[in-house]
Amino acid sequence: AILHDIEIQVLIEIVDAEIIGHESQLKQVLINLLKNGLEAMPDGGVIIIQLQATLEKVLLTIQDHGAGIPKDILPKIGNPFFTTKEKGTGLGLATCFSIIENHRGKMYIESEENVGTTIHIELPRLQNY
Repeated sequence: AILHDIEIQVLIEIVDAEIIGHESQLKQVLINLLKNGLEAMPDGGVIIIQLQATLEKVLLTIQDHGAGIPKDILPKIGNPFFTTKEKGTGLGLATCFSIIENHRGKMYIESEENVGTTIHIELPRLQNY
């Protein structure tokens, strides 16, 4: 982030909201999503990570202000082997979706060209597992 003049803001709005998960898999999801956000903003910018909770879920949002994803491509995002990157494999987001689903969660993406992308992740709280 520092090398690309990108600031990462973290907004945590919860206390005492636990989830059950495989730590290394969830780290893989976060690293991949942050890496995608960094790559979407080659001229710098801000990535906002927000953590909230409801009675049933922990909600994680990662928002960048990059190039965004065209509407015609958005439905294909997350399909195995689909990529818009020159050297991409098309497995990064597919793996993220799979990991979140295996944790009984949901992941969805909102994006607008020239505005940015927001990724929403919902995971069940421990008491609801």
